[in-house]
Amino acid sequence: MIKLGKKKRTMNKMKKKNSETSTFKDLLNSSKPMLIEVKADWCGGSHIIAPIIQKIEQDFGNRVMIERIDYESNKSFLMDCGIENVPSIMLVKDGKIYKLINGTLSKRNLEKLIDELLNNNNHKSNN
Repeated sequence: MIKLGKKKRTMNKMKKKNSETSTFKDLLNSSKPMLIEVKADWCGGSHIIAPIIQKIEQDFGNRVMIERIDYESNKSFLMDCGIENVPSIMLVKDGKIYKLINGTLSKRNLEKLIDELLNNNNHKSNN
């Protein structure tokens, strides 16, 4: 089981609410395209990207599910998935990782990637 934060608004709230659990398979089987943020409270990049993710959630929340995974609570699992960097963002569609982004990126670049995710029927994985 991985621990997930459910649409939290701040890093502190995400940390407190991380007791909710679900399996990664359940996430991948979502019918809605998804952005999964891998974050850690100790990571400066996570604090930088948090407001960008919040804005993305406001702009795309009705079309893209937003989930947050705490790196420290799920370290073994995430490393098994090849995620060793924090922050990381996974864009998921139809049960497959469409794109994996390590590190921070601008709101504009993230919006472009989400638009690609929503408008592209082809799946590609990219590190």
